[in-house]
Amino acid sequence: MGSKIVRIFVVGTAAVLLVFILFPKVAGYVYMSNIDSVEIEDKRNEYWKLTDYAHANRNNFNSPDFYERREALVLWMRVRYLPIDEGHIVPTLLERWKILFEYWKLKPET
Repeated sequence: MGSKIVRIFVVGTAAVLLVFILFPKVAGYVYMSNIDSVEIEDKRNEYWKLTDYAHANRNNFNSPDFYERREALVLWMRVRYLPIDEGHIVPTLLERWKILFEYWKLKPET
């Protein structure tokens, strides 16, 4: 009886760890399976237009909606493991979970 409980505990713990480790990657692949390269390029171009506009008008520009939209685009790309620019850093496992949660909290239009 005692070894059966230990076996269930070990298998359960292994299953939870496996889900914890693999789920963000699988979610990224699922999100990527629903888009095409044109949509990716459109989102990337929108991000760069917003970024360029913000830099050009940084002295007299303060719009929360603007920054929320740009952050939504960043999350859209990062949840799919798409690089935004050349300096893209691969997130750690905990950062991947944080990105997923932040993406899930976004409004549905992104």
